[in-house]
Amino acid sequence: MIFRLAVAVLLLIFAAPAAHATSWNPLSLAEVADSADLIVVGTAKVDGETATIRVRKTLKGPRFENAAVSSSLWVKSDVVIRDGMEAVFLLHSIDGTKHRPFHPGCVQPLDRLEQVKRVLEMARNPAPFLSNARQEEIVDLIHTLGALFTSYRIESLEATALQRRGFRFLDGWHETLPWESFDRISVRCTFDPAAEPKLNVEPIGATRENHPLYRHLAQRLRGRANWEAIGRQLPARFAVTLDARLPTTAGAPPRAEVGRERVGDQVVVQAVRQVTAVEAAGYLQKALGSREPEVVLAALSALARRRDTDAVPAVIGLIDHDDDRVAVAAVRFLGWARDERATQALSAALLADADRYRMRFEVARTLSAIADPRAIPALHDAARRGIESATYPIGHFGTEDSFRVLLQAADENPAMRSSAPMGLYWLVRRSNKQTEPWMLDPAQTAAEKLPRWKAWWEANRDTFRLVRTWEEAFEP
Repeated sequence: MIFRLAVAVLLLIFAAPAAHATSWNPLSLAEVADSADLIVVGTAKVDGETATIRVRKTLKGPRFENAAVSSSLWVKSDVVIRDGMEAVFLLHSIDGTKHRPFHPGCVQPLDRLEQVKRVLEMARNPAPFLSNARQEEIVDLIHTLGALFTSYRIESLEATALQRRGFRFLDGWHETLPWESFDRISVRCTFDPAAEPKLNVEPIGATRENHPLYRHLAQRLRGRANWEAIGRQLPARFAVTLDARLPTTAGAPPRAEVGRERVGDQVVVQAVRQVTAVEAAGYLQKALGSREPEVVLAALSALARRRDTDAVPAVIGLIDHDDDRVAVAAVRFLGWARDERATQALSAALLADADRYRMRFEVARTLSAIADPRAIPALHDAARRGIESATYPIGHFGTEDSFRVLLQAADENPAMRSSAPMGLYWLVRRSNKQTEPWMLDPAQTAAEKLPRWKAWWEANRDTFRLVRTWEEAFEP
């Protein structure tokens, strides 16, 4: 039976290949397949800014017939769908009936069909691939393991829009979730688009407001409720569960079959063997030692989704990696983990490699996330040397003496004059003193404010005390 699928797209139709593919973040085939709500094989019929796909086979997701078309979606012109194109289409679902491509990898030529099928089989039955993956499939396998063993999942019977990949509700949660909290919590939500805030969230069952995961879930839900595309699909009342436990196994159910084979007079059933979390972690951690940067980058991403603190020692060793992409990814991983074991190596990295500005910026941001007081001497040294990126962590968790250090650095080193005043302001916000309007006055440059900062410090230094953390001073 042949179905018609209306695909919601906003695109420009070109006869030439995509012109700006490099503007997209690179994604492996496994990442695109995992992100897709629907994967179909078919032929496209283009009509202006929309396309209808005549579906021959559905590889993932439900089947559709005469689905509605929307042309009000943002899609870069790199995603090229031409009239008459026969391809494998990997799509986000917008509302269950309307769909769109989301990356150039969403349109795969038919000669890649077997690779798409293998990636889908990899997600269903990963065990055989652990010992028998082709060289070109290793990155796909790593991303698949990261998806299967992701340590955060959303469940909601009423607000199913939150579970669609197209809304990307769970993207990047490992960056802000506490890595030491593996639990399951539930909340009840009341949604009123005319109210402010639009969404009221309260814990239910055994969940308490002081649970380390509750605040994160509540903030994410309130933020997404403000998105019109999601808001119009939310019911007035719904419950949401965040399952932040690490899966112990992955793959099809233990008794699922992958095939049957006759051996003599007997039929031998080939059953699926589930992969354990220990196996997955071992494979991913071993991949950190690969000579291929793409493999290491994939492993860092997969281990971060697991919130795997056991990998921290190996990741620390990647801070000095020859490939800047790997080094930066390793530093970010350590920032998400907020692991104090990385403090010494990060402090050294901040003071080294003067020409690696991006690396220094990431190191400073990670030191801020970890907020280990043992890093303060290195941060003060960096400020004296004119390393501007030291300002942020100093303002974040610096000491009372940090005010004097920043002021002196700005006075003696022109490189610090533009950034140091902001660090000084953050320290004031954390102190027993009140901020003053001139401190953030845009009419004056940072250099012009320097004399006023000196005068303020002379008047207040004897009674200046830090009495608040960064979170207490700045978060609502």
